Amino acid sequence: MRQSGFPAGRETTVPTTPTRDSSFAEALAGKQVAVVGLQRSGLALARELARRGAVVVGTDEKSCAELPAAVDEFARLGATVHCGEDAYQGLCECDLIVVSPGVPIDKPALAEARRQQIPVLGEVEFASRLTPNEIVAVTGTKGKTTTVSLLGAMLSAAGIANRVCGNIGQPLVGEVAAAAPAEVLVVEVSSFQLESTALFRPRHAAILNVASDHQDRHASFEEYVGAKLKLLHNQTAEDRCYLSCDYPELRQAGEGAVAPVTWLSVGRPLDAGAWVSSADELCCQLPQWEGVLCRTEDLKLLGRHNAGNALFAAAVAFAHGASVDQVRSVLTSFAGVLHRLERVADVDGVTFWNDTMATTPFAAKAALEAMRGPTVIIVGGRAKTDDFAPLIDALSRLAKATVCLGESGPALAALARSAGVPRVEQASSLSAAVGAAFAAASAGDNVLLSPACASFDMFRDYADRGEQFRQCVAALRGN
Repeated sequence: MRQSGFPAGRETTVPTTPTRDSSFAEALAGKQVAVVGLQRSGLALARELARRGAVVVGTDEKSCAELPAAVDEFARLGATVHCGEDAYQGLCECDLIVVSPGVPIDKPALAEARRQQIPVLGEVEFASRLTPNEIVAVTGTKGKTTTVSLLGAMLSAAGIANRVCGNIGQPLVGEVAAAAPAEVLVVEVSSFQLESTALFRPRHAAILNVASDHQDRHASFEEYVGAKLKLLHNQTAEDRCYLSCDYPELRQAGEGAVAPVTWLSVGRPLDAGAWVSSADELCCQLPQWEGVLCRTEDLKLLGRHNAGNALFAAAVAFAHGASVDQVRSVLTSFAGVLHRLERVADVDGVTFWNDTMATTPFAAKAALEAMRGPTVIIVGGRAKTDDFAPLIDALSRLAKATVCLGESGPALAALARSAGVPRVEQASSLSAAVGAAFAAASAGDNVLLSPACASFDMFRDYADRGEQFRQCVAALRGN
């Protein structure tokens, strides 16, 4: 059996300090390391590996013609690139394999590498072994980006240097070299990133919620939840985790957690922790501070779910020494992030909202419940789950009209009509969907793009869908 040249036992031994492994970092120089997946995370991995003297081999199942910019960048770094049918050529000759989040870890080529005892790591796992910086990690089915953005702003308000990275945009590995030693790395992590972790140990770990998602990647809901819970696996009593008690899976996880738990809720009062009260107050009973932070109406963010995100961020910020005034200032001024319940424009008294990042029924339901006033909703795309019951229930209660789009459009329309949802229409394009939604709305109403599905049937990604929605709305205005 070939030897990888990396320190023995590193796949199973939990580090005594989060999470840097100096012997692992030192062993990279001169080693042949494969990067599987050439796009954003892959490029960041290749740059960091080249900086550390590794011999980089890039692989991707797409053809080189489909990835011209990435192939050029890998070549500039001196890397060998294998694409298309030759993607996994020579993979088992490498000393280490690092996998981008978009690549399933159960690929046969990766399974064979593991059989040959070649270490196979994900990007987050790899990056965490290189950095001495404190890591705060946030996961959940919905709300991750908003929460890490809020937390970064709160830490900054408290004078605590930080970098917000991970699934939000800039990969964690891309911040390893740039971060000053005292900077806190606030990392958004997805199930795709967590499923390949082994030693990853965030000092603070938050799981906001869990609902059905990514059935195209995970074999079951239980497997998906299991990936999320890996965030807690290596924590010790010196760390802290933050969990919502509104989900039985997270309550059970908290009961077995080694790290102390801070409980949060948007649906029930707590003896200790943080919660949204029935009077719509953001309440805290924390070691650092007790009282009412503000009311939900004081937030610029819409929805009870966003009040919950705000409390998660506040709890972590308090644990880092932020004052109530600093936390409250951010809560009442933070306007949100692109593509997440983003107010786009008003046209003839109709307000248009871009929530393209709502790629699950759970997320779209929360967005619809957050709307103030009658709402026409645009849903549909490439389904990530077959459980649309929560969304259909919300449509029947709250939607003035529903416009269905994309691959799942016909099925969603049939489900909605069978549930008695008023005024259900189908559209063949986003432009037609926006036109139909506008026609169904009156002055004072909302038109909400909250698809409950992925975008890849019709768009490059969720951001492309959101930008095209913005263009369609601008066309209504004649801009």
